[in-house]
Amino acid sequence: MNDMEAVGFEIKRMDNLLKRRINVMVKKKGIDEITMMHSFIIHYIYDNRERDIYQKDIEKVFHMNRSTITNMVKYLEEQGYITRRQVPSDARLKKLGLTEKGERLHQIIGEAIHETEKKMQNALTTQEKEQFIRLSHKIRSQLEVME
Repeated sequence: MNDMEAVGFEIKRMDNLLKRRINVMVKKKGIDEITMMHSFIIHYIYDNRERDIYQKDIEKVFHMNRSTITNMVKYLEEQGYITRRQVPSDARLKKLGLTEKGERLHQIIGEAIHETEKKMQNALTTQEKEQFIRLSHKIRSQLEVME
């Protein structure tokens, strides 16, 4: 099999294109210090704002190691997008939340993601989209078993 036809290679190419498109859209709004992964973390915190979110939740959801997420969370806090608040019942835990600046960023990112998602879905029929999601879940499940 040609490397250019490998499933992993195609996924990586799509990932690169998706990141680039959203980064360009966000930069047009004057925000250039945020990566795609930062955007996903902010989006996740916003979508789960009705419950307590901790760093370990982000590690699990995004399948990333602790040190990587620690650096991202610290950066987002330093930039004024998120807060880390100590939990009274356990001093080791820090609850994550968005600042007003973080909520504004979420709005901008949300618009970029929504527009990009709409374009991607317009390229597929309903049946193709269902099949793509089903196949993606199957591949991801296999990769999770390998961990």
